[in-house]
Amino acid sequence: MFNYPPLHMAVVCVLLAGIFPFNRIQAQEPSIQDCLGAIPVCQQIYEETNAPIGNGNVFDFVSLDNCTEGENNSIWYTFTVDNSGQFGFLLTPNNPDQDYDWILFDITNADCADIQTDSTLIVSCNAAGKGDCQGPTGATGATEFDNQGPNCGNSPPTVAAGFSPFNDLIDVEAGNTYALCIINFSADLSEGYTLDFGLSSEIGIFDEVPPTLDTVSYPGSCNGALISLQFSEFIQCATISADNFEITGADGPYSLNLTSVNCDAGGAYSKTFNLQIDPPIPFEGAMSLEMTVDGVTEALDLCGNPAQSTSLSFGGPVLTDELDLGPDTTFCTGNSLVLSSSFAGSYFWSDGSNGPSLEVTTSGTYWLTVNTACGPTSDTINVQVLGDGAAADFLGPDTTICANGTVLLDATADGATYLWQDGSTEPTFLADQAGTYSVELTNECGTFSDEISVSTAEPIATVLADTAICPGGTVLLDATTSGATYEWQDGSTEATFSVTAAGGYSVMVTTACETVTLNATVSEKTGDMIAVELGNDTTLCAGETLLLAVTATDATISWQDGSSESSFLVDAPDLYSVMISNECGTVEDQITVEYAEPIALTLNDTSICTGETVTFDLSLSDATYLWQDGSTDPIYTVSEPGQYQVTVTNACESVELSAAVSIGGDALPDPDLGEDTVLCPGESLNLSLDIPGVTYSWQDGSTGNSILVDAPGTYSVTISNECGSKSASVNVNAAEPILLNLPADTVLCTGETLILDVTNANATYYQWQDGATESVYTVTQAGVYQVEVGNNCETVTASIAVGSCEVCNVYIPSAFSPNGDGMNDNFQPFLGCQVENVHFSVFNRWGVMVYESNTLEDGWDGTYQGQMVSEGVYIYNLQFDMLENGVSRAASYTGDITVVK
Repeated sequence: MFNYPPLHMAVVCVLLAGIFPFNRIQAQEPSIQDCLGAIPVCQQIYEETNAPIGNGNVFDFVSLDNCTEGENNSIWYTFTVDNSGQFGFLLTPNNPDQDYDWILFDITNADCADIQTDSTLIVSCNAAGKGDCQGPTGATGATEFDNQGPNCGNSPPTVAAGFSPFNDLIDVEAGNTYALCIINFSADLSEGYTLDFGLSSEIGIFDEVPPTLDTVSYPGSCNGALISLQFSEFIQCATISADNFEITGADGPYSLNLTSVNCDAGGAYSKTFNLQIDPPIPFEGAMSLEMTVDGVTEALDLCGNPAQSTSLSFGGPVLTDELDLGPDTTFCTGNSLVLSSSFAGSYFWSDGSNGPSLEVTTSGTYWLTVNTACGPTSDTINVQVLGDGAAADFLGPDTTICANGTVLLDATADGATYLWQDGSTEPTFLADQAGTYSVELTNECGTFSDEISVSTAEPIATVLADTAICPGGTVLLDATTSGATYEWQDGSTEATFSVTAAGGYSVMVTTACETVTLNATVSEKTGDMIAVELGNDTTLCAGETLLLAVTATDATISWQDGSSESSFLVDAPDLYSVMISNECGTVEDQITVEYAEPIALTLNDTSICTGETVTFDLSLSDATYLWQDGSTDPIYTVSEPGQYQVTVTNACESVELSAAVSIGGDALPDPDLGEDTVLCPGESLNLSLDIPGVTYSWQDGSTGNSILVDAPGTYSVTISNECGSKSASVNVNAAEPILLNLPADTVLCTGETLILDVTNANATYYQWQDGATESVYTVTQAGVYQVEVGNNCETVTASIAVGSCEVCNVYIPSAFSPNGDGMNDNFQPFLGCQVENVHFSVFNRWGVMVYESNTLEDGWDGTYQGQMVSEGVYIYNLQFDMLENGVSRAASYTGDITVVK
């Protein structure tokens, strides 16, 4: 039994799949006995209760320049180092007589397949055994040796002979990945061991770092349908799926399928995944890729560390194939050239047509643009059609050469002869000076002529003028020249250069013909950059003045009133401004000056009623307050009589104010006439108040403390004293009579119900014959039902009789014997109610009506046309109108009647 971290029991089989391709996996997946299935080191101690026998499903190595006899009865472990340092471990067998060998490989830049042939991957190895070398082993630093072969006590040891079961600590590098193979040399014993990596705690081999999405390869062409994802660590296959990803952007939504070579082969881990996109992304545009995980159970690395959600933006794929109409071409008149393309999309030709092809018969430049699902693509072709003496522009457009330069004029055409302006007959002519050059070309299409003008390029004439700059200012040097490139003294390559300091400046201007260096000297102007500051807006007290002063040497000064002195005396509120100018520019500033208003507050003597307050509000901006009790708020509330003082102070003055407050009377209570009420017929109501020291005024003008109410209306009263007045009112309504209506007496049939609703807005209670108190009563059977409805003014009763429903019983015999014995000789239905409009008929089995009657008094005697009918089954039909509960209802019956003799 093997004791591993919680996650590797089920998934270790393809641990290193991202590093080690599956080129060696055939019928079976790798196990923990294979390098490909190595156990990730996620904790300090691993306890193996049983050591496996065999070599797993992949044979990783034989004894090739290492100290062991090859892989046999192996278990593999792997780890990546976070910090450079020394790696060590201790293996303690559960049985001290058991002999374990081990070998450590550096597989940072290799895969498991390389272990078989590359001995340079071996970092440390120990196969010491027998005698004192049985039992614990490992890289503990107990010796200075890195490789020890079999046996024990050989000093110094070699890969073929051992000295001790312990090797030196191993130097490892940050970022490197290692694979440790443990070999159970005592194959007859399999009692397991404890593996302790505590000696390596400082180098960070226990993975605690969350994985990240390191590299994303997006579709590179139109209709791309694949995005490749590369994580920083191996991700457990079972913890990630297409549901963790979403692509948004042009032409969505997109469905995704997540694949991985390793996971799809049955492995448990992979670094690389592919997102298959459906539909493919059709054209260039803004796209986004979202990876959403829960941070707990999704996208876990080998040691269970979860990745975090990620949002990435990218541009959609673009069209990579280019439209090609072919090379420029020449042909004789009378022939034609068909231009076409295999691109799918809408076509726009140079002549405005939109067909899939264009037939060319004349000289010219032709172009095609195809708007595909992936965007537009275009191409242009030049066509020369020679014949019938038509002029051909086969020398091309006029051109320019540099001074002392040349240009090769080329009239080459298949099967042609040539005659240039100087009599030469070669297909080309080297022009080395300005002028007009011509040639006659003769071929099977005829003789054609063309000429070209060659001019000499003008030299660079741009100059940089010396200039001057004010301190802190800028000046722009401009070397713009048509078709030129630039390199300034600081390496910049623009046509202009912004200068902020005096000095020498240069630029190298390069055209197709020459390179010229331009220089300019920028000196500093004598005038200083000037500044002005009049200060912040301010407020002055009455009678105060303010002197505004500026300092400016060799400059002109202009105040808002046109004066030009260096100072200005302010003695009135206004907006003041100044402008200062010299050769380096003009600056200005302004200030608003206001004068404080004098404090114009007053406190007036006043009186208050008992229980009331008076509030003094002396609020001013930029003022302070000090009341007689030390409070400093501008608002002061008084509830007691007395003398009150306050000192109000601003930046300009202090004013003392006072007021006397006296009690003028008792405060009025709120009068209360009670709640709105209802009067019954003949009732009256006495409204009264008892408040000392007040006068009363009722709505009818009366002044007593009470009023008798005997009619509906709104009644109000106002009470007054020296402290004011207050009012109250009450609404008095007359009670409406209770109107009670029950339906007329009726009948109730089986299964029917009758709803009695006596709801009345004026009622306060309901009482039915059985004690029910709701306003709605449901009747389900016959009886007498009575209800009492009332309020505090009256009580009303009503009742209804509900009778049982009449049912018409119908009996129709199923057989009769018309044999004249006086018993059951007639077929006659029996009805238990009054009927009318009877129609009674009988038919034989052939549909012949053998009897018909509009009454049921006699019935059918079994004869047809005076003869007795034969025995058998006959069909009857009975229709009539019956009277039930005083209501007529149509009824119809059909059935069989058997004639028996």
